[in-house]
Amino acid sequence: MTEYKKESYNLFIELVEQIKFESFRTLHIVQLRDNKEEEERHAMEEMIRKMEAANANATLHHQSPFGNEEDEANEEKKTSRNEPCPCGSGKKYKQCCGKSGPKKGLLA
Repeated sequence: MTEYKKESYNLFIELVEQIKFESFRTLHIVQLRDNKEEEERHAMEEMIRKMEAANANATLHHQSPFGNEEDEANEEKKTSRNEPCPCGSGKKYKQCCGKSGPKKGLLA
């Protein structure tokens, strides 16, 4: 009876050692990957695609070093404070889009 106990104990120890060896071998083969790097790469690629699309839609305006009188004439007229707001709210410009924030400094 004692002989069976010794033999079973030795087989158990051998089994534990084999499990340890296989575990270390498997962990050595497996390579862990960080998903954060992959997400950043996808976000960067998406940003590049958006920038390229915006760049394709953009038009370049060449400006003469001497100035162009036509460009000055085509500039939109600045809205005065008491005119109706161009956003279509019906309010005066100074009460709508042209409203200034709270005053700061000595004169406030």
